[in-house]
Amino acid sequence: YQAGREVQAKVREAVAGLLNASPEEICVTRNTTEGLNIVINGLRWQPGDEIITCDLEHSSVLIPSYFQQHQHGAVVKMLRMAPDESREGILEKIESAISDRTRLVFLSHVEYSSGLRMPVKEIRRLTKDRSVLLLLDGAQSAGQVAMDMAALDCDFYSMAGHKWLLGPDGAGALYVRRDLI
Repeated sequence: YQAGREVQAKVREAVAGLLNASPEEICVTRNTTEGLNIVINGLRWQPGDEIITCDLEHSSVLIPSYFQQHQHGAVVKMLRMAPDESREGILEKIESAISDRTRLVFLSHVEYSSGLRMPVKEIRRLTKDRSVLLLLDGAQSAGQVAMDMAALDCDFYSMAGHKWLLGPDGAGALYVRRDLI
């Protein structure tokens, strides 16, 4: 039991170093999907709360979003994005979709279906002042792009260890910004 705790602590430290985060902000998971579900199912949803996502997303984003719609009456706002959508187009669509009921923007950092990289820092600027949470699927970005949680300023970031980081299957991590733990 103690040896397992020591391994977990070392993994948390390693992931924290990779993400420029503190070990306390890291939860070891089995995969990206598990981390995404921890977050979206851990939030308290009210009927009419909005989740903004897009039609390029993996089922690991779409299914939990629609589950909240079915289970709690959340509203999923599905943005149509071209596989090569411009940065300006992405930001314009997200900004126009945000309302006073928007609770979460839930997107992949890099879209699995097209490789489209979301302008996360700019998206965060749109959400932060409106108290809208930002949850990112990092399955295709971890190991491919620099991931600095302090610079990205996202609220939650879930990632796989087995893809581009070349770790074993069944390894993942979830970042949760310290004040949201």
